[in-house]
Amino acid sequence: MTRCLLFLLVVGCASSHENDPAQLFVDQYFALRCEFGLRCEQPGRLGDASPLCHPAAPELLAELYPAPEDDPLMVFDPAAAERCIAELEAAIETCVPVHCDARYTGTVEVGGACTYHEQCVDGTYCTTEASAMCGGRCEPRSAIGSACTWWDECASGQCRDGQCWAPGELGAACSDERYCAAGLACDAGSCTPTVEGSACGTAADCPTGMGCNADGRCEPGLLGRLSGPFEACTPGTCPSLFACLDGECTPFPVEGEACTESLRCVRGECSDGRCTLVADGGTCDSRDDCASLRCEGERCVPRVALGGRCERDRDCIVGSRCVGAVCEVLTACD
Repeated sequence: MTRCLLFLLVVGCASSHENDPAQLFVDQYFALRCEFGLRCEQPGRLGDASPLCHPAAPELLAELYPAPEDDPLMVFDPAAAERCIAELEAAIETCVPVHCDARYTGTVEVGGACTYHEQCVDGTYCTTEASAMCGGRCEPRSAIGSACTWWDECASGQCRDGQCWAPGELGAACSDERYCAAGLACDAGSCTPTVEGSACGTAADCPTGMGCNADGRCEPGLLGRLSGPFEACTPGTCPSLFACLDGECTPFPVEGEACTESLRCVRGECSDGRCTLVADGGTCDSRDDCASLRCEGERCVPRVALGGRCERDRDCIVGSRCVGAVCEVLTACD
């Protein structure tokens, strides 16, 4: 069933993206991830879904959720996008998290050259290391128990202590480091079904219909939905990047929008009542203050040009990466 949820309410259900299936998926994805966080987390404990509730989420999180529409090795996969949306909708009802974000599918077969994982066909990954740009090949992902050095190698998506791993199912051995799958708790070293009073970290750890109380125990009747954008609120019930003003969850302003002492800017500083990004040379507390997204020694500094020394990808100008401590242009592998 199509939902017109939080983020879509902000931009309007008759989105300007309705004729762009790939971008419409992004809108729906953010909305559902936000709704999951509001529905399934307790006030003050909303996790990584909370920034997705902000109306400007696609722009604010563009670095984390790239859309490589121009990559000839990737194609939009409507069926995968539809499956992902269905999984997210189901997750809202059970509070068991899913992590799908697929809307593109790779076309490079096993053994073919690649730059990043999304270019490879399902079930494979690109052997290119995170800091390298060329020389990678698409290889099959490894089964649980296989040796690994990073999570992309594993079919389970998790590499722990040099081994492909997945949270323990019912009856599996467990510990603080080897935790159990959602809906199960580690009791006397074994994964057992959670019941009222079981230890928990989030609502996903508890049986359906129960939440995780302030003492970290499953308790019925706690799954009261948090307040979403522009909904009625009380202090502490809004997601991050929102303030409860005049009884309504109000999003923090972005560049060019009005700001006040109580309604701080998502990025930049509040100057003359407007959110303004700090230019190179200006003072900063974090990279989010700077137009360049680079803050060093409490000063906004420009990104490093091609050939310059760098420590991380975000030091370099857009369109390049930090390879061997030098900013190099992004190029496809031969």
